[in-house]
Amino acid sequence: DRIKEYAIGSVVLHSETPQSRMIRLGKNAANGLETISIDEIIERYRVVTRADIQRVAERVLSQQPTIAVISPLEQEQVEEALAL
Repeated sequence: DRIKEYAIGSVVLHSETPQSRMIRLGKNAANGLETISIDEIIERYRVVTRADIQRVAERVLSQQPTIAVISPLEQEQVEEALAL
């Protein structure tokens, strides 16, 4: 619960200036996301349970990681350096 309240506090603090509100609204509009109020965001945070977090963590952390490399080296050299 402490971490959840920390996250909520962070959302509230980052939404205090008109500039930050406009940035959030612009990002949502540019990405086709719904525009919801800070109160709705806080409510959505509050309903998240430990079981929800555990379920997502298990799903994400059980997947094979993906690595993207931009390098002037040849693929074989990169794979050797990364021990793939």
